[in-house]
Amino acid sequence: MDYRHTQFGTTLVLILVAILAAVAVEAARRGWPPVGVIVVAVLGLTLPLFFSLTVRVEENFLRLSFGVGVIRRAWPLAEIATVRVVRNPVWSGWGIHRLGGGWLYNVSGPQAVEIVMKTGERVRIGSDEPHALAAALRRRHG
Repeated sequence: MDYRHTQFGTTLVLILVAILAAVAVEAARRGWPPVGVIVVAVLGLTLPLFFSLTVRVEENFLRLSFGVGVIRRAWPLAEIATVRVVRNPVWSGWGIHRLGGGWLYNVSGPQAVEIVMKTGERVRIGSDEPHALAAALRRRHG
């Protein structure tokens, strides 16, 4: 393996825990109505799914996985056309979603590596060490 790094989503986790605690307290105060149970369950499941982002550059693939590894994605390195370090706008947020003609995968901070595939697909992967990730990708895909 050429590169492996896990970034912990500190701010995201703190926000989710605060919301989860506030909703749980209010739901308990109201006798656990169904909507309270559902919100607590969804937030409780979101935490292990998105508390971190692990990125790996292997011999033939760029792989990423969130949290406990249920949510993951992989791209063949041979399909990468360009790699560059970028800064996401503050409003781009966290998680997985469309962003400016491509997809964003992020758990914390504005720094990212943008990959443009030979097909034209754009992918941004958030990272607290974007230069190391970009260098590993450039070493592997030429």
